[in-house]
Amino acid sequence: MSNEQAGEVEFIPLSIPHMTGDEAREVQQCFETNWVSSAGPQIDAFASEFASYLGVGHAVYVPFGSRRLQGVVLEVTETPAFPDARDIEAVIDPEPLLSP
Repeated sequence: MSNEQAGEVEFIPLSIPHMTGDEAREVQQCFETNWVSSAGPQIDAFASEFASYLGVGHAVYVPFGSRRLQGVVLEVTETPAFPDARDIEAVIDPEPLLSP
């Protein structure tokens, strides 16, 4: 009898966690500063660092309905230039595809 037939489901991780040792301290800092949400200093720091890495011409993946499409960054701004702008899911290549 297999595990599934016995009512047990095998756990298959989507990715293997990679812990460097700083995670417990950083999570504790979030609790101590009451920043357990989708906003706060760590999110702002990540967004700023990501924006400095990402530039005009980078090829990116963006969500589009139930699909994921490729796009090219035309401008980097604090707020979207138009209401239907898409969030970036991933950078396809570290080198820009087009030059500004």
